[in-house]
Amino acid sequence: MSAKEPKRSLTDALGEEPPTYYANRCSVGRVMETLAPDERAAYATVLDRISENLYNKTYNTSGVTAKWLEQTLAQFGIRLSERMIRRHCRKECSCDPR
Repeated sequence: MSAKEPKRSLTDALGEEPPTYYANRCSVGRVMETLAPDERAAYATVLDRISENLYNKTYNTSGVTAKWLEQTLAQFGIRLSERMIRRHCRKECSCDPR
């Protein structure tokens, strides 16, 4: 902080709501917004299946995995990491309210 800025406490800073640009930074959700309606429906279905597989711990028995989705999307020029897909499907991303 410069000498001219008013001092504020850590409590005050932590009590302020962050700027909205932090709210929807999930790349999986951003991709959803760019797709055509039919693609969006297929994408949502696949994300739901991955979520289900992760929740039920059946991801090793299904070909529908975050890695598969990452590779499939890459064929169409959409870059999403397997890690981000898994975070989204586990509801650990910024799309879902805490």
